[in-house]
Amino acid sequence: MEFNTSGLGQGRCSRENRWVKIIISDNVFVEYSKGVVTLRFDDMKDISLVEDENVEKEGDGSFHFKSIITKDGKTDEQQESEVLDSILYMVRYFEKSTCPQEQQIINNEEKVNLLNINDIQLKTWTLDNLLSQPLEIPKYQRAYEWQSEHVNDLLNDLYDAYSQGKPYILGTIILYLNGSNYEIVDGQQRLITLSILLRYSIKENSLLEMSFNSLKSQYYIKNTGKLVEEFKNGKGDDFYKFLDYLRGEKVTFSVLFIPNGHQSKAFTFFDSLNSKGVTLSDFDLLKAHHLMYIPENQESLARKHNDDWQSKDNKHKDVFDNMLRQIRIWSRGHGEEGGGERPVYKEFVSAVDIKDLDKDEHVFNRYMQPNVFRSWSRENGHVVLNMKYPSQNVEDLIPMEIPQTIEGGDAFFLYANRYHNMSEQLFGDQPQKRSSAMQYAYELSKSIGNTHLRNAYKAIILQYFDKFSDQKLVELSTCIELILSKFRFPNAGGKTFIREGSVKNYVKEKNVIPFILNSTFPHHALAQIITKIGNTPFEADGYTKNAQQKYKENISDFYTHHIHIIHEDSIKLLVKHLYNIKNNEN
Repeated sequence: MEFNTSGLGQGRCSRENRWVKIIISDNVFVEYSKGVVTLRFDDMKDISLVEDENVEKEGDGSFHFKSIITKDGKTDEQQESEVLDSILYMVRYFEKSTCPQEQQIINNEEKVNLLNINDIQLKTWTLDNLLSQPLEIPKYQRAYEWQSEHVNDLLNDLYDAYSQGKPYILGTIILYLNGSNYEIVDGQQRLITLSILLRYSIKENSLLEMSFNSLKSQYYIKNTGKLVEEFKNGKGDDFYKFLDYLRGEKVTFSVLFIPNGHQSKAFTFFDSLNSKGVTLSDFDLLKAHHLMYIPENQESLARKHNDDWQSKDNKHKDVFDNMLRQIRIWSRGHGEEGGGERPVYKEFVSAVDIKDLDKDEHVFNRYMQPNVFRSWSRENGHVVLNMKYPSQNVEDLIPMEIPQTIEGGDAFFLYANRYHNMSEQLFGDQPQKRSSAMQYAYELSKSIGNTHLRNAYKAIILQYFDKFSDQKLVELSTCIELILSKFRFPNAGGKTFIREGSVKNYVKEKNVIPFILNSTFPHHALAQIITKIGNTPFEADGYTKNAQQKYKENISDFYTHHIHIIHEDSIKLLVKHLYNIKNNEN
């Protein structure tokens, strides 16, 4: 990885000799060497910057990032990401500090053409110069969705700076050179908002000439236009002086230019900038992360995955956080895993480096083979493989399992699509084709009157259905409900107050997920799970007696109307005993 330092030489970040040097202005640069990231100033030993708990001043006038970057327990890629993250921290530290040396700004008249750049460059640019470039928003980007408070905050902050004659730094923008245009990797929300504001002053703007197909983008762009119009009307003639200020040299960005062929580095910086922010969700970051694994000559595939992903925005948390991630944690023998910041993002990033992927072929291992055979039998001493009914979708034949290693790109989006569809099939509220067993499992989930217990139920049923389809699903879902509901009643060994973490640890202790994963046949899993139920009838008691009673009544009502669907008498008798249901089967 190379960084252009505009006359101060080139820094390289390689596995053999890690050293990086990036210019910020004429005599200010950030350097990385031997685990230390340092902000240096040429001939400026007496400079003072704002205090920061993560930064320490040295005797030679430089400032270094306190955390030392070591190799211990890290892959080369993890170490490189940490280096980039630390460099960006120091750049932002300089931006927010008061520095007596004016930063070198590219004037409006200097139409700097960077379309032939070969190295990563960090430059300070005016807003005017930035918007004069051929910018475009790539298909993988989320919709424009700045709400009124975000727009008003930016307008007011900028106007306050203008009123006081102060400079204003608008943060970091990441641009990726794609052909003759710059794709906005990070910063599109700010740039679109500013483009709408400057439409009264700039006649040609590549961003405003774009067509936005997303209904969400169209709505928020229209809303921002109204807010800007109201802002303009409230400022009178001063509004146009304000626009001149915005187009002058006091309003700047730190612009990171990523050359063609280095898209993965663009997303490395993108992740570093946003993984600790509040504007992007784990799911925004996951989408960007996995799209970088798709070869650039497969744009239509990237667009398809992007559109599919965005269409499920309101369902990602339930599928990935409440179900898939928790199943994977239980499969590792844990109830909870702290995970620090961005736990869902960290769980589902690719475990395979992009350089180690075969872009043309995804190889199966000997355990994971396409599910094209329903069963096997013997005829005249020979093994006969019995075919399944042909699938309508070849993608359905790709072998997957929830706890598997995450592979970046196309494989991840197929994984996500598989389990989104399966979750919708099992628990979606829209009418669709369900077997009677699936409908039973769905209606039982709606009867569980505690969010944490219901989420655990849905996750376990998803794992079971993924492996065994709807075979013995009625009996299995009944047993899972009984195990979970036992935790609701203190008299049966449960808890007075139901907390999310305690439910997750309870399921881990019952070994439900390992039973399912390690069983060859449905009845093997069922035989082990049923031993975890217990025999103490559920009775409401204690401080939360009323809530317990309502919980019990909801599920008792469900079983009163559905108990005839349970085929195994031992489970049917257990339900009647635990919930005190009379013999009134229809």
